[in-house]
Amino acid sequence: MSDSPQPVDGWAAVPVAGKAEIVSNDWRRNTAVLNVKLPDNPADKTLYYTIWKDGVDVTADPRIGSDLVGPGTGLVGDVPASGDYVGRLPQLKAPYRMCGLSCHAITSGLQVRDDSGYRIIGGGDQWQFRDQPSVESYKHLDEYKFQIMLWEDDVWYMELVLYPPSTDDAYKIVTQSICGPTSRWQMMRHWNVINPGDHDYGMDDVKGPEQLVIRSVDGLGQDITYMQRNFKIVHHLTTGAEKVDPLANPKKWRAWKMPNQDFTFVILDSRLWRSSQDTDMWDDSGWENFKSLYDRTDPTRSLLGEEQFAWLQQLVTTDASRLICLTGINGMHTVWTGGAGDFESGLHPMKFNQRDRVTADYAGWVKAGSDRVLELLGSRDGIVTVYGDVHNGCIMKNTQHGIIECSFGPIGRSGGRGVIPGFGPKMKDVDGRDVEVYSLYHKTHADPELNPHGKSDPFYWNFLEMEFDPTQADPTIALRVRNLIDSPKETPRGGGSLETTAAKTGRRPIAVTGGYKTLANADVRYLTLNGRPIRATRSAADGSVPAVGLADVTPGARVLMVATNGQETESKIVTTAYNRPPMVR
Repeated sequence: MSDSPQPVDGWAAVPVAGKAEIVSNDWRRNTAVLNVKLPDNPADKTLYYTIWKDGVDVTADPRIGSDLVGPGTGLVGDVPASGDYVGRLPQLKAPYRMCGLSCHAITSGLQVRDDSGYRIIGGGDQWQFRDQPSVESYKHLDEYKFQIMLWEDDVWYMELVLYPPSTDDAYKIVTQSICGPTSRWQMMRHWNVINPGDHDYGMDDVKGPEQLVIRSVDGLGQDITYMQRNFKIVHHLTTGAEKVDPLANPKKWRAWKMPNQDFTFVILDSRLWRSSQDTDMWDDSGWENFKSLYDRTDPTRSLLGEEQFAWLQQLVTTDASRLICLTGINGMHTVWTGGAGDFESGLHPMKFNQRDRVTADYAGWVKAGSDRVLELLGSRDGIVTVYGDVHNGCIMKNTQHGIIECSFGPIGRSGGRGVIPGFGPKMKDVDGRDVEVYSLYHKTHADPELNPHGKSDPFYWNFLEMEFDPTQADPTIALRVRNLIDSPKETPRGGGSLETTAAKTGRRPIAVTGGYKTLANADVRYLTLNGRPIRATRSAADGSVPAVGLADVTPGARVLMVATNGQETESKIVTTAYNRPPMVR
C-alpha cells in the first residue's frame, strides 16, 4: 500500500501491508482473507494498493481489450477503458459520497444504443448471460467522486440463474457478476460494504426463524447441505470469516464511523432476526374458525430482534456523528404491492395481501417492528435509511417522524414491485403513515405522478447517489437516483431529487440545549440524571457545542452533559430551553 499510484521506486519496493494463504475447501474456492495495516490515516489522504500472488503483481485486469470479453463471453468489457489500474481507497473526509447498488442479475440480454434510442439484444444467444446489463454501464462513475460502494441486497443472485449444485458453480456465479471486469474495477477503486439479501443465501423471500429451519431441517423441499454451503459462502465473502457456523444466526449488524468522527454508516439485518411471518398458528392447532388472529399488525412482532434493536437504540442515543446513514431495512413504508401472480393480493383493496410471500418480504410487513424503528430514528435529526431489494428507485420521507427512506436498483433485473392505489407525491401507505415522495424510478413509471417513460429512454437500471456533509453549520444531505449510464451533469431520474439539511429531519423536539463551550473536538453526550442516554453531538475545534434537540425531554429539565475527547472528560448539569418553532414569513 502507498499514498501514490506510482511509487518512486516501483511497487516491488513498497513494504508488504498484509498477506495470507489461498484456501480451497468444501465451501471456498481459491480465496484469501488479508488483514491489512493502512500506512496512513485515510482521513488525510487517498491510498493505493496492488495485489501480488506468488511474487507476481496480478492487480491489472488482462481481460479488458482481449478476446475474453465481448459477445459470447458473458463479459461486456467496455468499462473501464483499460485494465491497467491499481487499487484505490479514496480519502474519507466530508462531503461523504456513497453509491447504492442492488439486485445485480447476470441474465439476460444486453442493452445497446442506436439512432432510435435503446434496445435489448441477445437474451437467448450471445448475451444470455452478461456481467453488466447495458453497454456503457458506469462509464461516468469516476465523475461522481464516490468514496464508498454499498452493495445492498441480492448482490449476486446465488440462485437466480440456476441452483448451483456445487461449490464450483456457486463461485462461477459470483465471478461472473461481482468479479466481472466492470464490478471488479468498481470494487478495487472504492471502499466497499456488502450486505447480502435472501437470494444470496440460496432461497428467495425466506427470513427469521424460517431461515434457520431451512438450514437445519431436511425434508422441506430443499437440500440442507446446499443451504448450509451457500450460507457459508455468502458470509465468508461478505465478512471475511474463515469459519462460519451454518446453524447459527450471525450477529452481523455493525457501525462504521468515519475517521473524523463526523459521519456514521450503520449496517443492519432485518431478515435473519425477524419474528416468524406465520399468521395461522390457531388454525394449525385445530381451531379452523380462528385463522389469522396473529397477523402482521400484532404489536409483539419484532423486525430486528431484541438484541439488535437494543444495539441500535444505544447507537442512536449515544453516537455523536452529526449525520447517520442506515442500510439493511428493506422498506418500512408499505407502498409496494405483492406478487404479480398472487390472486388474493389482486383482490385486496390495497393490493397488499399479508400472506403473499412478496409483501411479507418487506420490513413494513412487520408493522409493529417498523413503527418501533421509525419512532427511534425520528428521535434525533440527521438520519437517512436506504435499502435495495424492491427493484425500484425511490426517495421518500415520513412526515410524522421526519425520516428519509430511499430504495435503489435493480442492476440487470426487472421485477420492480407495483405501487399501491393512491401512490403519489403526497400519500398514505397501507398502514396510514403520511409520506412525501420526491422521486420514483420504476419499470412502468418515470416519476411519483406515475407518468410513463419516454420511448427513447434507457431501461430503468439505476443506482442511488448519496452525499452527506456534516461540516456545514446545518449538515446537508443530497439524494439522487441515477441510471447506470448517466453522468452527474444530467438531470436525476425519477422526476426529482432531495437536497435538504439535518434540521429538516427527525421529529421536532420541544426542548433544546447547546450554545456553550466544553472540550474541543469532543463527543458530547446528554443523559438523564439517572443515566439514560438521550442524544449526542460533537463540539467544534474551539469547544463550542451546537444546539441540539432532545427527544422526550421538557424545556427547563436538568440533564447531564458529558464531553470526552479521548484524553480528558468534562461533565456538568445543564438546563434545557424551549425550542422555538421557526418564523413563518
